[in-house]
Amino acid sequence: TGQPARARSMRRWAYAYDVGGPWGYEEYLQAMADPHHERHAEMIEWRGSGFNPKTLDVVEIERELAKLARKWTRKPSKPPRKPAAP
Repeated sequence: TGQPARARSMRRWAYAYDVGGPWGYEEYLQAMADPHHERHAEMIEWRGSGFNPKTLDVVEIERELAKLARKWTRKPSKPPRKPAAP
């Protein structure tokens, strides 16, 4: 359609592939939110302290969508080659 890929609706970050699925992500969120959680320091060391599951970087997401759109867009087909003259 020629329209750039855009994020239309977002509610919350999805869990990272290496966090242990939805259950691991729930524990991760609890540990990050509670400085007294037994795994808080471990999670901070692993992922850093700047994570907020309610804040999304829409500009970065749209940049990544645009990269995927360029990668997945069909390239124009080349015209058939003319046969060589005898």
